[in-house]
Amino acid sequence: MIATLLDRKLITTAGRKQVIGRPILYKTTKEFLMRFGLKDVNELPSMEEFEKLVAESFSRRVDSGGRRAEVAESAVEKE
Repeated sequence: MIATLLDRKLITTAGRKQVIGRPILYKTTKEFLMRFGLKDVNELPSMEEFEKLVAESFSRRVDSGGRRAEVAESAVEKE
């Protein structure tokens, strides 16, 4: 995933964190902002908002998947 974002110039390295293991830090690029129609990163949702959106999306997928299964079962019963 990181390699793809780097290849597409959506993120770039921003140094290393000064903790044990010195993990690489990444930041978004101007290309990222342009591609997603943002003026700056402050337009992105907070982590709380993002997690809520993901949970809602997952919930909708599960619900619609369940309905599809019910419709399929109903069709089989009619045959």
